Amino acid sequence: MNIPSHLQKIGTHTWVYTFDTEKDRPNLGYIRGTDMALAVDAGHSSSHVQDFYGALERELLPLPDLTVITHWHWDHTFGMHAVHGKTMARPETNRRLREIRREMREDPDYARRFLQSDSCIRKEYAGGVPLIVVPADEEVPDGFEIKLGGVTARLLPNPRIRKTVFWSMCRKIRFSISETRSLGNFLPGVWITGSWLPWQTGSGGWM
Repeated sequence: MNIPSHLQKIGTHTWVYTFDTEKDRPNLGYIRGTDMALAVDAGHSSSHVQDFYGALERELLPLPDLTVITHWHWDHTFGMHAVHGKTMARPETNRRLREIRREMREDPDYARRFLQSDSCIRKEYAGGVPLIVVPADEEVPDGFEIKLGGVTARLLPNPRIRKTVFWSMCRKIRFSISETRSLGNFLPGVWITGSWLPWQTGSGGWM
């Protein structure tokens, strides 16, 4: 049974656009400060981005000024060409995206093989949704901080799984990768299916 994506508020400043089972779309994060809004990951395609932005607009939330990429996987990055504002990623993520873009240019059969590789991918790109791969606009170092206004976000590596951990420091909510599902003890009622999940650190409460 397909569970469609929806925008879920999980804290004062924080929302998640939830996992879509039919197209295997990952969760996308959204943090709103008083000065700027930030998205976590760019999604699977331009269609994924449009659906996410539509959900934000229905809640009268501004489109993100920045989008931070957690890791290079296609369902987190292939929508990057369609996002609003600037995109940021670690150098390792951009390196892999440039490799993929070069492979697409050199191999005319790359797109066909990608689209045929999985039924969820075929559904995502049905109806002529374009397959476009771009690197992030800016490469940022570990520990990079983004002041959103009342919320300070920090980009940290996760040595356990060698992917980005995005940590919003104002009341300590962490966005992380959950493939290993071994990143800590999760509170009842806050587990969200998908490719990253929030968890509470300390006693500050959810943002």
